[in-house]
Amino acid sequence: MATFNNIFLSIVIVALFAISQWESISGSTLLSESLSHMSFHFFLLFIFFTLLSVIRKYWVPFALSSMATIFLAFQILPYYLTSIDDLSIKVGPPLQLLMLNVNRQTGSPDKLVQLVGKHDPEIIFLMEVSPRWQESIEKIGKSYTHQKVILRQDNFGMALLSKIPWEAIMSLSYGPKKIPSLVTEFVIEETKVFNIVFTHPPPPINQEFYEQRNDQLLQVAQALKELSEPKMLFGDLNITAWTRRFEKFKIGLKLKDCRKGFGLRPTWPAQTYPVQIAIDQCLYSRGVQIVDIKTLEDIGSDHLPVLTQFVIPD
Repeated sequence: MATFNNIFLSIVIVALFAISQWESISGSTLLSESLSHMSFHFFLLFIFFTLLSVIRKYWVPFALSSMATIFLAFQILPYYLTSIDDLSIKVGPPLQLLMLNVNRQTGSPDKLVQLVGKHDPEIIFLMEVSPRWQESIEKIGKSYTHQKVILRQDNFGMALLSKIPWEAIMSLSYGPKKIPSLVTEFVIEETKVFNIVFTHPPPPINQEFYEQRNDQLLQVAQALKELSEPKMLFGDLNITAWTRRFEKFKIGLKLKDCRKGFGLRPTWPAQTYPVQIAIDQCLYSRGVQIVDIKTLEDIGSDHLPVLTQFVIPD
């Protein structure tokens, strides 16, 4: 029986590792990318198998699960152990940017108003804003001098509210649904200029939307390339850090992940913590320093709010 258990557990571990790395094996597809989203959960699973193998004294499964755990640790642990920025060089108080996919159907407009009142961010970026959210946005907007609101009946409305003046704002439209993105140029302390792109591509729920999301990411990348540093990207990108496509996206644009050093901060689905993944993304270039990034309290959306604190050093 012990021999059978060793063989069976070894097969299970090898099969699961192959599944976890399917995108590297077969290339980027809708299915393989979906499996890559669960890299953190595979990591926890291999830790479990490692501990189980030690307890049961199954040494072949122990070796296999240990190697799988170490392999995935190189992807996961930098988000908890590596601080990219030297926080000692920051100048002045950090700016706060609140990003939230409000969910046009389930989110609570009243809770959104309470959330903004509690944290009082300088910039707010909301996605999936429909006419249902207009009243709450107007309440919030009384404290924000600069506003760009695009209400839509589908899932691709957005609102940008800022206490910081922008010198320029441009709305771009992508794909057959004419999904908007916003390209902004902010100015602080009269002379410090930085650019932010805000976007929300379609969720890859089928092959058509998968291709549309990929096309929009390519077009957003082109828009970012044309901007000078410092620059940032915020949005529900419907993709996680573990995918090859997102890694190439970051490397090609020379952008860093805001989460590095602060934890994974998963955001979706909001009410199912054990299986949450991080699809609400923040990336930044040289000339930006991340002070903190964290998820906030649930307002009834399927996404958690993300509050990013950053500075633009001299």
